[in-house]
Amino acid sequence: CLRIISSDLAEMTKLNSKLGEFLGAYKIDEKDIDILMDIKSINEKGGQYTVYSNLSQQIMNLPKWRNFIFASGAFPENLSECKISELNFVPRFDWQNWSHQTQQKQLKRNPTFADYTIRNPIFNETLQFYSSTTSIKYSLEDNWLVMKGKVREYEYYVASAKLLAESEYFSGRGYSAGDEFTAQKAEHYEKYMADKTIKGTGGAEDWIYAGINHHLVLTVNQIANLSGSK
Repeated sequence: CLRIISSDLAEMTKLNSKLGEFLGAYKIDEKDIDILMDIKSINEKGGQYTVYSNLSQQIMNLPKWRNFIFASGAFPENLSECKISELNFVPRFDWQNWSHQTQQKQLKRNPTFADYTIRNPIFNETLQFYSSTTSIKYSLEDNWLVMKGKVREYEYYVASAKLLAESEYFSGRGYSAGDEFTAQKAEHYEKYMADKTIKGTGGAEDWIYAGINHHLVLTVNQIANLSGSK
């Protein structure tokens, strides 16, 4: 796998020269290599995404590479713009851009979709020691639904789970393992609120797992539905 970042696209002639040198030096063919175009953060529809997408179409011998993958992420670095105890909708610009571009049928080769799920694509080492809010991040067709809580107030997990499970946005407990987890925590709400000394709300890692699992199932289904419509 060869990973190309956005700055590499600034000089396409130079990039293609490097790719040619790599193939020659290692005596390997394009058909045995995946090209991963990783442009990291995207915060708008169109704009830079379209620019990078069009430039990537100039990669040498594009149809010959084993896989051509285009990765980006639109989940925000933090939830400062989201309000507590409200339904916050954050656009999935990574998905919106990819689905729009590939359905135009104007590309030399449609890229395989890749994203950073419910995580921001830029790793910030200092955030490892940051106490996160007790928030649920739930992927929808074109947006993320964010139900923001407060730091170390774990009742927000079960309260938000209950609201989500009873809402029109919930995919159902059988949709994914993450949705089953959410449904179980929603059922735990009454018991926990009556006695907060008991456990069972789940922690930050549990809810990241649930959110990512749901996101992966949703996205795979979205891609399958698009493929089936062509």
